Amino acid sequence: AIASLRFIGETRRFEEHAVTTIVSQEPRREGLQSPSPQISKSSNSGVTYVRWIICGLLFFAATINYIDRQVIGILKPTLATQFGWSELDYADIVLAFQLAYAVGFIFAGRFLDRVGTRVGFSVAIIIWSLAAIGHAEATAFGPFAGAVLSMVGLGYSTSVAGFMFMRFLLGIGESGNFPAAIKTVAEWFPRRERALATGIFNAGTKSERSWRRSPCHGSRWRSDGRPRSSPQAPSASRGCWRGGSSIGR
Repeated sequence: AIASLRFIGETRRFEEHAVTTIVSQEPRREGLQSPSPQISKSSNSGVTYVRWIICGLLFFAATINYIDRQVIGILKPTLATQFGWSELDYADIVLAFQLAYAVGFIFAGRFLDRVGTRVGFSVAIIIWSLAAIGHAEATAFGPFAGAVLSMVGLGYSTSVAGFMFMRFLLGIGESGNFPAAIKTVAEWFPRRERALATGIFNAGTKSERSWRRSPCHGSRWRSDGRPRSSPQAPSASRGCWRGGSSIGR
C-alpha cells in the first residue's frame, strides 16, 4: 500500500514534466511541429531525472512482488506441520497461484490498456498486498473456498482451501506487475533507454533471491536467537550469530 501511494504521488507530481521531456527527446516526425523553446528549456533544467525515479519505484515494486510470493515457501515446513499438509496439498496450493498468475496476465494487460498505468498499477499492488495480508487469516476463508471447490468436485480441508483461495488472489494481483511495468517504461522513456530501464526494474526479481538465500535470513534462525543447522551455509550462519553476539557484548 505504501509503494502504491508513493507511485501515485510521484506520477501526479511529475507526469506533465516527463511527457514534455520525452516529446523533446523524440526525433521530429513529419507533419509535427518541433517542441517549443519553453518545453526544451524545461527538459534541460533537471526534470529528466524523474523517469529514473519511476524506474526505481518499478524496481522496488518488482522486489516486493517476488518477496510476497516466496514467503509461503519459506514457511512451508512450519505450515505443513501445523495444519498437517501432505506434499500433494502443498502442490495444489502452489498450483492455485500459478494458474491465477498465468490467466491474470491476459486480463491485467487489457485492464491496464483501459485505465492506464497509474490506476492499473495501483489496483494491482493493492490487490496483492491485501491478499498477502489475508494469508494470516486464510483458514477463516476456508469454508467458503471449500464450498466453491466442492462445486467442481474438489474436496480439500479448511486450511488447504483457504490458502488456495488466498494464493489465487495473490496470483491475480501480482500478474499486473510486469504488464504495468513494461507499459510504464514505454510511456516514460524514449526508445533508446527502454531496454536499460527494463533491465533495471527486472533486476528487482533477482534481488529477492539474494535476500532469501542470505545466511542471515530470518528462516535460518531459531526462536532462541541461535542459527539453525543448515546444509546450505552452516558456517556462514554461525558466523553471523557470533558476530552479532560479540557486538552485543
